[in-house]
Amino acid sequence: MSNSELDLVEIFKKHPFTKDISFGVVDVHSHVIEDIETVKKRIQRALEVLRPEQLWIDPDCGLKTRTTEEAIAKLKTLVKATKEIRENLK
Repeated sequence: MSNSELDLVEIFKKHPFTKDISFGVVDVHSHVIEDIETVKKRIQRALEVLRPEQLWIDPDCGLKTRTTEEAIAKLKTLVKATKEIRENLK
């Protein structure tokens, strides 16, 4: 989702999605490590149309093409952003 400008969010606004969904919030095709605020904004965008309990936060694909350091950094950012969003939902 992250490398598609989250275009499915607009579709979900028009056609509600009722199943669980994995929602990619870090771009695995880029060497750039997203900052936490960027990832949080992507999660918040998903929460505009999806319930928290149906949303599974993950990378937008596999991390095989990233270096180990890049993959770990991207996952750490993903985890921290997700934890912060969850705290705000309480």
